[in-house]
Amino acid sequence: MDLNKLALFLGMLVGDGSISNRKNGFGYPTYSVAFWNTRREYVDLFSNLNSDLFDSEGKINPRHRPNKKVLYEFRIYSKPIFDYLVDDVGIPSGKKAAIVKIPKIILKSNNEVKKYFFLGLFLTDGGLNKRGNLHFHMASRELLSGLSGMIKDIWGFDKEVKNVIQKNKYFSYQLNLNMDESSVVLHDLCRDRIIWYCTDSAELVSLKCKP
Repeated sequence: MDLNKLALFLGMLVGDGSISNRKNGFGYPTYSVAFWNTRREYVDLFSNLNSDLFDSEGKINPRHRPNKKVLYEFRIYSKPIFDYLVDDVGIPSGKKAAIVKIPKIILKSNNEVKKYFFLGLFLTDGGLNKRGNLHFHMASRELLSGLSGMIKDIWGFDKEVKNVIQKNKYFSYQLNLNMDESSVVLHDLCRDRIIWYCTDSAELVSLKCKP
């Protein structure tokens, strides 16, 4: 299995995907892997990665919502893929936002593989403001703590995970890189990555990356 492709797939799955074994109308578990995004390019990329990694095809369907962008959904029903992602990789089934973390297979890999995971997570669950600052805002402290360690290992930036309290009861966490740090990271990420793989590479890369 290509670890770079797996890392990109897992980064995107952690960011905007889910794994579920909810029962269908006949009482049987469905063992589904899903990914949602308003960017069709991202969903195509995730679908392509799934096909290459698992030699199995899913389906993409648009979901039209009043006064909102079309939400594209990729979904595949497969017990072998479900079992691999849950049992071998360690992605939680069901609601994962507050408990998901960077898989051990990524943490034990080299920096090249880690960069692909970082890119997948950034494309789906990261942000880049007008000042050029890169940021993540998530419900899982452990995920951001692992990301902070990854940034330290790869680029040498020691970044703190900050606690955020909203309306005095909603807890979440933030990790931010300043403009200079973000420039270094993005230049490294966008130089050679995903350009070879997505359906509309120029548009996809230009969305958040400025080589």
